[in-house]
Amino acid sequence: MASAKPLSGSSVYLWNDVWNGTLPKCIYPELFSFTMNKSLSLQKAKSLGPQFRRIFRHIPLSDDAFVQYVEFQNIISNLPSSDGKDRWEYIWGTGYFSCSKAYKHLKGHGNSPCFQVAMEVNLSTETQNLLFWLLMQDKLSTIEILRRRITVLEDYGCAVCRTGLEETVEHLFLKCPFSIQCWASLNLNSPINLEHLQILEVFRTRLQVPFFMEIIILMCY
Repeated sequence: MASAKPLSGSSVYLWNDVWNGTLPKCIYPELFSFTMNKSLSLQKAKSLGPQFRRIFRHIPLSDDAFVQYVEFQNIISNLPSSDGKDRWEYIWGTGYFSCSKAYKHLKGHGNSPCFQVAMEVNLSTETQNLLFWLLMQDKLSTIEILRRRITVLEDYGCAVCRTGLEETVEHLFLKCPFSIQCWASLNLNSPINLEHLQILEVFRTRLQVPFFMEIIILMCY
C-alpha cells in the first residue's frame, strides 16, 4: 500500500519494501532465496558496490538466480547517491494515511490473498478488515516502522511487555508475552520462522472450525 521514493535508502528494506515501483522479493524470487540478510536496507546494499555479491550464500548462484542478480545489481548501481530523507507515498498519491481511502482501495482490489480471505468472513466492522490487512502487509505503525522512517524516540522497546525488545509486528502479535497468553487461551502457540500465510494455515489446522479466520482476526484486533 505504501511505496518508497528512496534517496539515502536508510529507511527502505532492500527486499521487503516497494521501491522503484516493484517489490524485489517478488520480482527476483530465486535470487531472494539465496540472500543471507532479508532485512538489509537499500542504503547498505548501495554502499557495498562491487561487494554486493557477498550478501548471498551458496555461491555460485543457480542459473536463474544469477540472471536476476545481474539485473538487480545493475538497478542498484544506477540509483543516484543522496543523503536526503526517503519519501514514502501511499497508493493514492500522498504521504498521509487515510483509513477511508485505504479501505476503498482495498475493497476495490480483491487480488490480495490476505485481504480476500478476511473479506470472506462475517466481521462486525470494516476497521477489523483494515487492521488485519495492514498487519499482514507489515504496514501497521509500530515503533519499528517509525524507527525506519528516522523518527527519534526515547525508547524503541515494546510498550506492552517492557522487556526492552523492539516493538515489531511479529513481536506484538506473536512473541510478546501478552500475545502468547492470548493465543494460548485458544490452545494456539505462535509458530517460529514461518511466513504470515503459513502461520494462518497452521492456526486453521489447529482450530478445525469453518470460521477460523473470524477467530484469528478478532483476536488480533
